[in-house]
Amino acid sequence: MSKNPRQLICVDLDGPVLDVSERYYRLYSDTLKSIGVVPLSKESYWKLKRNKVSELEILAQSETADDLVNEYLDTRAKRIESADYLRFDQVWPGTHETLKVLRSRAALALVTMRTSTDLLDQQLERIGLPDVFDCILTAGPGSKANDRGEQKAQLVRNCYENEDIVGWFVGDTETDIQSGRLLGLRTAAITFGIRTVDHLSAVSPDVVLDSPADFQSWARDVDLANVKLER
Repeated sequence: MSKNPRQLICVDLDGPVLDVSERYYRLYSDTLKSIGVVPLSKESYWKLKRNKVSELEILAQSETADDLVNEYLDTRAKRIESADYLRFDQVWPGTHETLKVLRSRAALALVTMRTSTDLLDQQLERIGLPDVFDCILTAGPGSKANDRGEQKAQLVRNCYENEDIVGWFVGDTETDIQSGRLLGLRTAAITFGIRTVDHLSAVSPDVVLDSPADFQSWARDVDLANVKLER
């Protein structure tokens, strides 16, 4: 362990940086229409997603026949990271500047469970973020859906294996808060992504950020004191 820990800020991609609601809804809507089912409105769908309602329950509320569920799920899994749908993701207003501010203050790591590194690189290039991060950590192909908190934490450990780290983990799910704690980092919960403030407050993050403007203000004043939390 080094005497002077590396100051690090880890940021999740989908939710904190990108508004993915249109991608998720288009995929849901297009897939249901292709199997003859009328989808819910975007407002209704996204409200359910943010309240942690499972895809299976959303299909039930969409009155999807049982024999069509597996077809939907298979199609969704194949298309969720496809270029055709990634094009609907949008960077939250002001987030380019927020990330630049964070990188000026500490090492900045992008930590994501995306499985296609090529499509991720292409998307970061398209949205103007290829050179913002000091490192881009992604699960890659073959990653398992279970215990994602530990998987994300391990990505960071693998990158900084010879260094002690202090800082923050910024994310929009309970998984991200878990990852930060496993690493001994403080945690900032983004509540304008895929989880509501109620769900994220329940896991007691150190900071709650309710809008892209809040994220930007926090970035300017973030405390990077060398305080290592207990794991």
